[in-house]
Amino acid sequence: MKIEKMYLEIINNLPDGIYFVSPDREILFWNKAAEKITGYTAEEIIGKRCQDSGLNHIDQAGRPLCMIACPLFETLVDGEQRRAKVFVRHKEGYRIPISVNILPIRKAGKLQGQLKYLPRAPRPSMRTTWWSTWPIWRCMIH
Repeated sequence: MKIEKMYLEIINNLPDGIYFVSPDREILFWNKAAEKITGYTAEEIIGKRCQDSGLNHIDQAGRPLCMIACPLFETLVDGEQRRAKVFVRHKEGYRIPISVNILPIRKAGKLQGQLKYLPRAPRPSMRTTWWSTWPIWRCMIH
């Protein structure tokens, strides 16, 4: 097995969601855990731009991130790694609270895109702040 194929197999089978987005925010890779977390298959997501994917990322105030403060775009501009607490829309229509990690991926110093890491479950600190208000959020943004 080629080393690249082995790495791809490892990443595709991690328990946490991972996807790769090009500098123009086109989704180029979507692993199996991202499918489980969001309900969207790789076939449904790959090739779409983030804002056209159906994920409809919003922040804790319910503001659409693609319109006002996209963490992916911020990483594209400054090349810095960042974390963000967001909600994504599951394929079935409900919102999922996720703490995302966005990592710039470079080749020879040039930004090639960004890796977005979605932990498989909210972290304990998120459960106390986000999950405690989840019924309110679900009513507001469903």
